[in-house]
Amino acid sequence: MRKNKINRLRYIWGGLTFRTIFGTVFLLFVFGACVSQIGYIRFRTSLTNEYNDSAFQTAETALTLIDGDRIDEWQRYGGESADYLQTADYLDKLCQAQNVTLIYVIDVDTSDYGRFTSVFNAVLAGSGYEPWPIGYERDTTNEEYRRVYQDIYENGLKRGSVERASSLNGKKPHITSLVPVARSDGSVRAVLCVQRPMEELVRGGRLYLSYVLAFTFGVLVLISLLNYFYIRREFVMPVRKIVKEAGRFARDNSAIRSEELDNISNIREISILASSLKKMEADTEQNIKELTGLTAEKERIGAELSVASAIQTQMLPEAIKETMGRGRFELAASMSPAKEIGGDFYDYYMLDQEIIAFVIGDVSGKGIPAALFMVLAKTLLKDNLIMTGSVESTMRHTSNVLLENCRGELFVTCFLAMLDLTTGELRYVNAGHNPPVIIRADGGGAFLKDDPVQLVLAGWQNNPYRDSRIKLQPGDSIFLYTDGVTEARNEAGEFFGEKRELPGFVKEASEERSASECLKAVGDEIREFRGPAEQFDDLTMLMLRYRGNKLAQTGNDPAQT
Repeated sequence: MRKNKINRLRYIWGGLTFRTIFGTVFLLFVFGACVSQIGYIRFRTSLTNEYNDSAFQTAETALTLIDGDRIDEWQRYGGESADYLQTADYLDKLCQAQNVTLIYVIDVDTSDYGRFTSVFNAVLAGSGYEPWPIGYERDTTNEEYRRVYQDIYENGLKRGSVERASSLNGKKPHITSLVPVARSDGSVRAVLCVQRPMEELVRGGRLYLSYVLAFTFGVLVLISLLNYFYIRREFVMPVRKIVKEAGRFARDNSAIRSEELDNISNIREISILASSLKKMEADTEQNIKELTGLTAEKERIGAELSVASAIQTQMLPEAIKETMGRGRFELAASMSPAKEIGGDFYDYYMLDQEIIAFVIGDVSGKGIPAALFMVLAKTLLKDNLIMTGSVESTMRHTSNVLLENCRGELFVTCFLAMLDLTTGELRYVNAGHNPPVIIRADGGGAFLKDDPVQLVLAGWQNNPYRDSRIKLQPGDSIFLYTDGVTEARNEAGEFFGEKRELPGFVKEASEERSASECLKAVGDEIREFRGPAEQFDDLTMLMLRYRGNKLAQTGNDPAQT
């Protein structure tokens, strides 16, 4: 039960209605307190000045009754003279008539103004004060009085005052006005003081504060009620509806079908917020539907790409059987697409018992169009080469067919070669592809370059391709690759081909390694160079090592494919 009450209080405290009304009331309370304080200060100052002026008027009147030149005489005879008694009587009557607490004249010790001697002392009947006899000595009441005394005697002060707003030693609040009693030569002989009670000031201040507090409280109650009904109707309840609708939409993900949020409030911002929420729900619902459709389509495309990737992998050539080459060569190839399917390709096959053909290519573009174009190019190259046995005619015929089908939108860079395993003669055509690397068994590595460079496939109708020929010696190797090798980039934007001298690097990687191990070493080096950077292009490599008849007869390891 106690926990429920606490939760209920927390709910009320955290509610928009309570906090809005509480904040308004608090601000009004602070404003009322400031206004009351300022008004009270002005009221008190005004009334204090009035009391002070009244006390000074009484002091000025009393001052006309006192002869400053005779004070010494009055003190010497102890106030027994007739004129002293008459003056004392006049002061007493003035005190009673003006209803002031005290009218007294004092002779101040000017050495330090710390003591004074009473000359006259008239006391209001019933005030509770006892009159001082002439010659009565006592210490100055406080430092404030002492400072006023000094200003009167030394600085020519004509009117001084000391205010006591609170009770002191059982005496009620009062104000004392002080004026100098002068001799005939103008010098100050004594000080005349009139003390007036400030009970009316205190009562008036309290009455003023009570009126202000009552008025402020009434205004707070009225404004609280107005706030409660107006803010609750125009602000709190609409916001609650908006919050409730937002929670419902978060659960159901369906736009509101009713007109509940229309004309929800006369406050423009609340109305705009409700309209915006309604539009957001409709837009979000539509976006969810579209996103659901896109997700389904993406999943379908992903599934198709997976199938296409599997088909592309299955299209890669099978390993050449050892008996077909009789151990006269070693061949390895690898391909790592940048996407699900790639535009690179490689192929190798035996044209007869003595000749092996191999090819590597790179289709411009990415994705499915490039992959389809790659399949067409790979198929045409193989079929034409098997039929003609000529790399020149194969490249020309394949380029024409591709150009007719793609209409200039795509092209292929390609390196096609045939190796006579008996003689070691290599016949090839490089159609705009990266120059292969030749690694000689008795020397270093170098690029195999054509001069001039021949046009890519599907670049021009009936382009005249010509073949080139070199002779491989037993132990020589040829390394083919696509631009995914040389243009692999790291996070700094540096290219692998700019940081590595490829012929020397491949030569070093191939030493005491099989062809497949060499490709793995090159691939590992590229991946290490690239680091966390994304692979932007397909990475395809092929390496053929020619063993020749002599090496085949020594009993070395058979071909590795």
